[in-house]
Amino acid sequence: MPKLMHVLYGPYKDQRIEMPDADAAKAIADGWAIDPHAPAIEPPFDVTVPEHADRVYAAAHAGAAKLRDAAAEAPSAPLVATSLSPAQATIGDPADVVMRVAGEGFTAACVITFNGGDEPTTFVSDTVVSTIVKPSTATTPGTYPVTVKRGAEESEPLGFTFIEPTRTRATEDRHGMRTHARGGSRT
Repeated sequence: MPKLMHVLYGPYKDQRIEMPDADAAKAIADGWAIDPHAPAIEPPFDVTVPEHADRVYAAAHAGAAKLRDAAAEAPSAPLVATSLSPAQATIGDPADVVMRVAGEGFTAACVITFNGGDEPTTFVSDTVVSTIVKPSTATTPGTYPVTVKRGAEESEPLGFTFIEPTRTRATEDRHGMRTHARGGSRT
């Protein structure tokens, strides 16, 4: 019977994923996941100690690979990403954006890639996965590829666009009053 686990370290960090009981017990023992419904326990390893951190991260990556391989073996619908919501953000916006990818064939093993890099991914359903986009860290306007990977399979890319912020310029009207006009960047 699968158990819902909260992942602390590794590729599924900060996600809740289902895993078989034996894998869940090993993840807890290895220190990279916890049962969010069990009483709180002290982690078995102090990850501030480099050799412990190396052991925990290695176990987390091995566990994630096993979960991805198991999910890839299970028969499932073809992997298709059809839309992003939202599909754009303004460069420098301080608010994080929850970007949802809609499609088909999603599993808990799916990972969203943004401009070629794997992102922490939340499995919402077999038709929706999500991740956090941080417009405050974006510096270059443009459209960047977003895909969903399931094991070795990868969806066709969709485009997420970062746009320039709207600039404000002060002007004076004919009576000498200062007003503000909003204008975009020139093309």
